[in-house]
Amino acid sequence: LPVITSGLPSNVYDLERSIFTALGNYQVTPRFLGSIRYSYLNGDLSGECTVENVGFLLKVIDVTAHTLDRTFNGCRYRFDGYANILGLSGSYALGPHTAINFGSVWSKGGVRRWLYRQNQLFVNFSYRR
Repeated sequence: LPVITSGLPSNVYDLERSIFTALGNYQVTPRFLGSIRYSYLNGDLSGECTVENVGFLLKVIDVTAHTLDRTFNGCRYRFDGYANILGLSGSYALGPHTAINFGSVWSKGGVRRWLYRQNQLFVNFSYRR
């Protein structure tokens, strides 16, 4: 990997942040449990970029640390930001040992003039002895 010289530290994984989380569950029927979760995160966040985009990134947001990393697309960086995260999920018991779980998580966060959004859907099957 090429060398990046910006004078910034490389400790991108030393994260300090505050997180508030509220979680609620409601048993809709004897076999179905619904859940809602909200989290607010404020402080250090980390992201990835390509080595070619490091110069642009340093101009656009207040990067507090960065390093080269082959695992994460070539570059990893840390910055101060926030995120709002909302999740809705359900669990349906198919029998005494099996259940199907499903849900969605929406994340919206940012720093300065950048806005970050991420949506996830999940479904899984559980078996317990």
